[in-house]
Order: sequence, then structure tokens, then C-alpha cells
Amino acid sequence: MKIRSIRKLPGFSLIEMSIVLLVVGIIASLTLPLLTTTLTLQRQKTTEANKETLFRALAAYVLTNEHLPRPSLPTLQGESSSQHITVGIIPYQELGIPESMARDGYGNWFTYVVSPQLSDERNLSRAVSGQKFCEKKQGEALTLKSINGISAHADSEGNKRDFIAVILISHGPKGTGAFQVNKDERRSVSHDKEIENSNDTLKFHFKHSMDNDPQFDHKVYWVTRNNLMAVYANKACGSLGGGVSGNGAGAGSGSSSQDSSVESYVSNLINRNN
Repeated sequence: MKIRSIRKLPGFSLIEMSIVLLVVGIIASLTLPLLTTTLTLQRQKTTEANKETLFRALAAYVLTNEHLPRPSLPTLQGESSSQHITVGIIPYQELGIPESMARDGYGNWFTYVVSPQLSDERNLSRAVSGQKFCEKKQGEALTLKSINGISAHADSEGNKRDFIAVILISHGPKGTGAFQVNKDERRSVSHDKEIENSNDTLKFHFKHSMDNDPQFDHKVYWVTRNNLMAVYANKACGSLGGGVSGNGAGAGSGSSSQDSSVESYVSNLINRNN
């Protein structure tokens, strides 16, 4: 009886396995940061693109209604509040845009802040589209300053008849201070300036390029009443002095693929009222 010898199959030694794992680890360490950076940039671009769409939708709403819509709250599901509130989320149902446009690139609600006078619906007999809106006087002002106290809209001679109309706040990757998904409550926040961005005091803060505060994650966007009309509605407030608008995030403008039906809807509203 012959006994067959068992042939050993070649395998990997511990040293070879260690080398393979080392190579895989090096590749992962080089690739993951790139993927993370790419994802972060995409979210920032989405935030910028949604912000632009929102300003255009708000301008179109003004041309039709002569005032800005009141904010909504998560429990109102996109409908404007019946109460005269000035801080909430975007009333996306009122504007006729998708819910996704009311969120930033991180999936959090934009905080929508509106000048109390510009959302007032009283005494708005229609004349030329947008005229009544441009005639409104500033009352209780929205205050927006950098972390170090630099005003976003200086009260200079040329700006006295213009004022901040709308502030949009993206609460950053962690969503600190943002409204919760289905509750009219805010997420936890500890930074003192972010706390002010998450309450109803009408005092807000943005990060200037000269501010050195890595803990401040909010990106704040604003537009004055005149620039809302001139830039986003293509209908300047004629006799009023030029205003100043800005990107409180200190970032460049971003582009991202947007819902073409929303863009068409907004453009049609603007063209119909021009």
C-alpha cells in the first residue's frame, strides 16, 4: 500500500502579511483625507447654491406680495407662522420650493431671520411691483457684527436709508444651535457667539476673514433691502441709496447643480413681475 505524500501549498508568511497591511494602511491614510475634503467642499457648495436660490425665491415673493414671508418652524412643515416672529426656518411651502432647499449642505435647517418691518403685511395697496417694499422705513434693526465687533453694514451716510433685510445662517457640520428636524427646539450650543445666533434677540455674529476663532462653525449670509431688489429681483429701489450685501462666511461663491424646476419657477415669477 502506497502512502501518498501531502504537498504543501504556498502561502503568505507573517512578514508578507505585515507588508500588505502596511501598504493598505498607507493608501487608506492618503485617500481618506482626500475623500473627506471632497465631501466637505461639496457640502459647502450645496450650502452656497441653496443660499442663492433662497435669496432669489425671497425676491420673487416680494415682487408678488410687497413683503417678505414670515419665518416657519419645523412643526409648521414649511408654512409661514401666523405669529409675527422674525426668527425661524425658511417657509418653503410659502415660497413654493422643495424642503431640501431650506436646508444647508449638511442637512440642517437654515435659520431664517427677517427684518420685522419688511415682513409686515399691513397697508400694502399695490402700485408698481416692489414699490411699497422699497418705501418701508427701518424700525427695529437686525444687528450683525463679526466676532471681533466689526459691523457688517456700517451706518454711514450712504447706508442710512438701507438696512439688512434677511440673514441666513448655516449652522455648520455639527449643526450647533440649528432647529431640530421635527421640533421647535434648538440643538445644543456652547460658543457664546453661536448662542446669540440661535436665539431671538436680533443680534447676530459672523466670522470675518480677520477673526481667528476655529471653534466658530456658523456661516452667515445676509443681504440688504436694496440689494435684495437690485441683485436678486433685477429691480432696484430707484431713489434709495446703494446698499451693501455680503457673505459673512468669508468664503467665495460656490456653484452646485440645482433643481431646474425651482430655478425656472423663481425666474418666471421675477420675469412676470418686471
